[in-house]
Amino acid sequence: WIQDIAARLPVKILLSKIKQNSNVIDLCAAPGGKTAQLLTNNLKVTSLESNNKRTKILKENLNRLNLKTKLILKDATQYKPEKLADAVLLDAPCTSSGTLRKNPDILWRLSHKKGNYFSHMRSLIEIQRALLDSASKMIKSGGFIIYSVCSLEKEEGENQIVDFIKKNSKFIIDPIKESEIDIAKKAITKEGFIKTLPFFNSEEGGMDGFFIARLTKIN
Repeated sequence: WIQDIAARLPVKILLSKIKQNSNVIDLCAAPGGKTAQLLTNNLKVTSLESNNKRTKILKENLNRLNLKTKLILKDATQYKPEKLADAVLLDAPCTSSGTLRKNPDILWRLSHKKGNYFSHMRSLIEIQRALLDSASKMIKSGGFIIYSVCSLEKEEGENQIVDFIKKNSKFIIDPIKESEIDIAKKAITKEGFIKTLPFFNSEEGGMDGFFIARLTKIN
């Protein structure tokens, strides 16, 4: 499954801090690009997806790549793992405003088919918040969450993480280091988040706008 250069960063950051054969849960896993990245790096992966149609695409992609995951068709906010994971990857549903350069119809679709863009974004923010809360209950002490959205909106990125940390004393922001990525260091914010912009990597055609944060459970 072909991914944008920015879309592969969440797994790359996860891999920089985890041992082989660790247990990882991939939430909102379809169409399967990130699950495939995890599986090809010798991790034990549980993939959750709530949408039947998207789950079919995920299965087709993994079959084509000859990869196997523990696939669960379930709303991630309702899932409780039998065993706490070492890490959770949450590439959350979002407005996808960071992908406008290749999907210019996004603003039209969100505004005309789903009502006002900002009211739709507010509903997505609630979903992201619920998914983060669920993810926080799936990992063991010392484990971590990689949270990402292909959005340029602070409400879906920085503000979402700051709000989460305020309400969850067991978690800290674990700053992402320049050595963990292979794109411009300007993508790292002062808080240690990743914020890519479409004009980054312009010599190779640019990249999607992405926000990525790493949250570690300290107790």
